[in-house]
Amino acid sequence: MAVKIVLKQDLGQIVASFLFCYHHNQKTKLSKMSVHILVADDHAIVRQGILLMIKELMLPATVSQAQDYPTLIEMLHATTQVDLLLCDINMPGGDSIKIAEIAKAIHPKIKTLIFSAYSEDLYAMRYINSGANGFLHKDASEEEIKNAIVAVLQTGRYVSKNLSESLIQKAFGNDNSASDSPWTLLSNREMEVAELLVKGLGLLEISNQLDIRVSTISTYKTRLYDKLKVSNLAELIAVYNSFY
Repeated sequence: MAVKIVLKQDLGQIVASFLFCYHHNQKTKLSKMSVHILVADDHAIVRQGILLMIKELMLPATVSQAQDYPTLIEMLHATTQVDLLLCDINMPGGDSIKIAEIAKAIHPKIKTLIFSAYSEDLYAMRYINSGANGFLHKDASEEEIKNAIVAVLQTGRYVSKNLSESLIQKAFGNDNSASDSPWTLLSNREMEVAELLVKGLGLLEISNQLDIRVSTISTYKTRLYDKLKVSNLAELIAVYNSFY
């Protein structure tokens, strides 16, 4: 028994040493890189918080900021190199689900990390399947945010522990966390329209924001009402609030 305990302790020390050396080497590699990070969020305090974390990582990074989608797109076009886009979903003036695709069309080597307060279960895979390199919830700890930034810059991908466990459970058919939500029935575009309706935007305003015809927005509205089994805006808001 004593021998087994010693072996377990030694193994733990070996693993701990390996992980320390691995993360040290990852940061050492990054410290030799010159990177340009673009932080897009409509809240200045969030952008400043991310900026401080990047400084604490001691990366030789240039950091730019954008407060809405039009500014973000303009900055992507005006900048010769952007290595990482750290982007919120809920910003005015654009189509969030396509932002990774748009960014990559302008900068083919760019990596996109979505940083959002929206449900990870419902939104993470939607954005990853649309081209994002990772999804990070705004409730994440400072350490996790830093790890996500380093991981995406170094490996090109990041999946949180919670999302990773959820995907494993789904693979084995044991996860019901998001499957019970009617929102999983909606397409990406229907989700966007539903969110904007909940925020109080009218069909014309949604049409202008998403650059889609009003008749098409009306069709999406009809479809999502049918899928969610609601008949008016008040019921839509009630369903939304019951899951968020």
